[in-house]
Amino acid sequence: MKTLIYALFFSLLLSGCKKESENTDSPSAAIDLSKPADSAILKKYHYDTVTFKPIDLTAMNLKVGPIHYDASVPTVIWALTIELYDSVVPSKRLFISVQDRHNNRDSLIKTGLHLATGEVSDAITNLLQSSGFALNSIKSDELEIYFDDLTVTPNNNLSAKGYIQIKKEIYWQWPAAIWNGIKYIYPGDNDYLDYCIPIYYLPVKIYFNTMSK
Repeated sequence: MKTLIYALFFSLLLSGCKKESENTDSPSAAIDLSKPADSAILKKYHYDTVTFKPIDLTAMNLKVGPIHYDASVPTVIWALTIELYDSVVPSKRLFISVQDRHNNRDSLIKTGLHLATGEVSDAITNLLQSSGFALNSIKSDELEIYFDDLTVTPNNNLSAKGYIQIKKEIYWQWPAAIWNGIKYIYPGDNDYLDYCIPIYYLPVKIYFNTMSK
């Protein structure tokens, strides 16, 4: 009974966990939280060590990398992606993307406000830490991108000035179920909370300027 109460409580918190092992450091793939997830792309922890682990982007040495606008395949969903990287360790990267509300490529390459739609192409993918983290379906009250000025460059890139704003705390969310290699486990099962990602994002506004001087 005590185990079930713990499971239900922590699943409501949408929390992260303290890492148990350093042997699974490959980044997680993007996860559709409404569907079962494979334990191979999650990390294994002990649920009784649950703790929040925030990512404060203002405390990191982030530089702005390429700004892309691309369409997914086989379906055509246009999305805008801004890449940030660690100035000390460039391989550590953060990708923030939003798609256009009307799936219009031309709308993505205009000045002004670009709000997240809450669809799967809106995402934060984090490689700044070895644990890896991917969060999809960011909503308009959580993330926005604003361009003061921009020009289109070759290869679907933009040179732009503006900001990215994470407007509220964004937490890891639990999948509907997890395939552990033998069976599906669900919220409330004893071992469900052994799988999670130990990260959440704090509200922050990140200014950038990649325009030619």
